[in-house]
Amino acid sequence: MPNIFRALWSGELLSFTSTQFILFILPIIAISSLNLENSQVSAINVAVGVGTLSFLLLLQRLGDSHKKIMLLSLCSLIRALLCFSVSYLLAIGEFKIVFLFFFAFLISGITVFYDSLFSSLIPAVIDKKYIPRANRWFASLHSVADIVVGAAAGVAFGMMNSSNLFIIFGVLYALSLIGPVSAARSYRGVADTEQKVSEDTHTGYWAGLTFLVRDNIQFPLTKSIVYFNFITSGIQAVYIIYLLRNTDFSVLSLGVASSLGGVLGVILAHFSGRKVDTLKPYYVLIVTFLLPVVSGVGIYISQYFNNVFSIVIVGVSLALWSSSMMINISISETLKHLLVPHDVLGRFSMSQRLLTWGADPLGAVLASFLLAYLQAGTVFIVFLLLLCVSPLWVIVSGEIRKLPVLSENG
Repeated sequence: MPNIFRALWSGELLSFTSTQFILFILPIIAISSLNLENSQVSAINVAVGVGTLSFLLLLQRLGDSHKKIMLLSLCSLIRALLCFSVSYLLAIGEFKIVFLFFFAFLISGITVFYDSLFSSLIPAVIDKKYIPRANRWFASLHSVADIVVGAAAGVAFGMMNSSNLFIIFGVLYALSLIGPVSAARSYRGVADTEQKVSEDTHTGYWAGLTFLVRDNIQFPLTKSIVYFNFITSGIQAVYIIYLLRNTDFSVLSLGVASSLGGVLGVILAHFSGRKVDTLKPYYVLIVTFLLPVVSGVGIYISQYFNNVFSIVIVGVSLALWSSSMMINISISETLKHLLVPHDVLGRFSMSQRLLTWGADPLGAVLASFLLAYLQAGTVFIVFLLLLCVSPLWVIVSGEIRKLPVLSENG
């Protein structure tokens, strides 16, 4: 792989890990420091989803801007400043619930805008033949982030307070500038071509969404992703509450299980990567949409075992979940980079995320509503049953069924 890829991957690792760690600890801060109710804790995911939806909707016109490097750098710096501000509020004891939700809103919105720009930057600076492999590596960021977050969570909470943690997050966001800055030279030649496209901000505003709904491959795939994100948003709002309040899990146990899941997830994805390249995307997508159901069952039954064995069960379940998501994301991103025209790729990425990530607040709202009337374990089971429907739109798509293996798509 070219050196620019390594720099991009390193910068994205710093950025994505910081965001994952923040989203991981916000519910814990809400429970341990602010003493919020279950429905209030799950409402954090609502704030995250609303932030995602708002930024994608309002900043759609910037999706194919020729100033991607500047915008990516600005996103990193703003997130760093937000973390430093939260650190100060925590230090003086003034971090209130309204600040918690507002921070979740901003950090999620800026991050999804950053990720959309970053996704459209990849095919502009990386040779087409490297794209499937590059997307596997970028998808692995999810599990690498899980490893870092899981391994550091228990130690971090044991050795330092939340204020100091947010200082570290701010520094990591600032260091993530290595990604866009390293791509600046390679991107200059593409920027002039994109400038004319980005200036057509009126008629081209919804060009990405128009392409999406008319495409016989991207639209059914996106509908499955939308539904999957809707349900998993509810699961994410519930499973930490379920483990911390309905089982013997502690924050340290959850961190160990997450770390174990991350390591095993990377191993599973690594050894299955070459095999996946020899299979048609149609079958791989269906399987990877369904495997998280098995993972959820594993998390649920962990309550019936002793602490050590329950950690192993949750860790293996998270590994299965993360590896299936790595493969699913890798295939989805590769199909997008290979099949969507570059002059609309940025707006397409934002439009797709507008739908897929915009489903998150709906799932979180549903989880908050159900948690107000039902036990966390019952809500968890309901969401797992609903998750089984996720691959339906892929299953009935004749165009996705016809797709050859990824190497042939390239």
